[in-house]
Formats: sequence, structure tokens, C-alpha cells
Amino acid sequence: YEGFFLSAAIPACLAILLLFSHIEQPQLTQDDEKSVALKSDTAGAKTRESFRSQIAGVRELPPQFLFSAVIVATLYLARFSETFVILRAKSVGVPMSVLPLMLTVNQLVQSVLTYPVGVMADRLSSKAILFIGYCFLIAANLVFISMPSTVGMALGFVLIGVHLSMTHANTKSLLSAALKPTQRGAGFAMFAVISGISLAAGNILAGVLNDKSSRLGLGLIGCFYGGIAATVLSGAMLALYYALFPTHSKPSTLSK
Repeated sequence: YEGFFLSAAIPACLAILLLFSHIEQPQLTQDDEKSVALKSDTAGAKTRESFRSQIAGVRELPPQFLFSAVIVATLYLARFSETFVILRAKSVGVPMSVLPLMLTVNQLVQSVLTYPVGVMADRLSSKAILFIGYCFLIAANLVFISMPSTVGMALGFVLIGVHLSMTHANTKSLLSAALKPTQRGAGFAMFAVISGISLAAGNILAGVLNDKSSRLGLGLIGCFYGGIAATVLSGAMLALYYALFPTHSKPSTLSK
């Protein structure tokens, strides 16, 4: 186990190396630079003034960003812990030795598909990729409900991997579309708080739904019904978002 966890640190080290060697900050326009300078001059040195400046930055976030944050946070309700999937797999007789392999396949699917899906989003539209990704998550939940077998669980893990490869970067693109370069720090910090609350609520809700489905003799499938409902709700809000802000359906640029 020690060797296993030590090897898991290698990708993190490589990520840090790439971050400092290949990732550049976006170029600011003159207006952006003036805005940053003005905020720096007026922020002051005191902690209270700095805190007030941060709160003011959050208040200045555009409504489009706040709406997109609610959409993605609702989707995160459906992304409950993989522990619920493992419990479902164990309950239908999947051997313990096979479960790590299924998780590995899930990660491989994500790593293989993320880049080509990003290229597709750049050439076509992140809007289409997002909606297709939503469909894959719904399909995965349906498979976990209706195919109680090792093959069904493996297929569900694969579908989740496809979903994540199609939505992970594109949801970040959706969030950043309405933000100025000088607002991205405050915006994503705000979303980190919202997403943390959403993930916690999603896990609690998944546990409650699983308890209810178990009492009804249906097995550990309640969380998947909840996942479908959250995905459909998020998809409906996403459609409304693109109807209200059609200019934000342009191709994604995060995969470049």
C-alpha cells in the first residue's frame, strides 16, 4: 500500500511541473489593468478592507455567471460519491477484486476521451457536447438501475467516464464565459463554495434515497433515480441559459 500511495503522488508532481512551465496567465487589456490597479489602490493594507474588497468582487459577478453556477451545482447533485456505485455493485454480486478494475477503466475512459472531446467542442460547440454528456449520465444511472450484473456495472462505469470527459472542461468553460479576466479568481472561489455545498447535499440525498429504496425492497438504487432527476433539472436550466444568453454557446477554448 505504501508503494501504491507513493506512486499516486507522481501525477501531482507532473501537474505542478506543467503548471509552472507551460501555463500562462491570460493577457489583460488596458481597461483590465486599470481596473486591477484601481482595486489595488483602494483596497488598503488592513485585513478588514481586504475582506470588504473580496465581498465587493463577489457582488460584482454578473447574473450569467451566477445562473451558470446554479446549473453546474445542480449537476453536481447527481455526481454523488462513487461509494454508492460500489455498494450497488457489491449488492449485485460483483467480486471485490473486480471493483478496482472498474474504477481504473473509468479513469482510462476519461483520460483517453477528454482531449478529443475538447477538440470537438472547439470545432463545434460546447453546448452540444454538454447536452450529449448529460445524456450519458442519465444512461449510466439507468444502467445501474436496470442491469444488476457485473456487465451492467462495468458498462455504467464506462458511461460515467464518457460523461465526465464531455462535461468536466466544458462546465468550466460555461462558468468562465461570463467572467472578465479580473473576475475569474472571485468567480471560481465563489463556485468552489457552491460546489462543495452541492456535493455534500448530493451525497446526503443519495444516502436518504438509498435507504428508502432499500426499505421498499428495491435494493440500493434510490440514489440513481435522484441522479436522473438532478441531471434532467440541470439540463432544463442549461437549455434556458442558452435561450437567454445565446452568445455564450460559442465553441469552448479551455481544451487548447
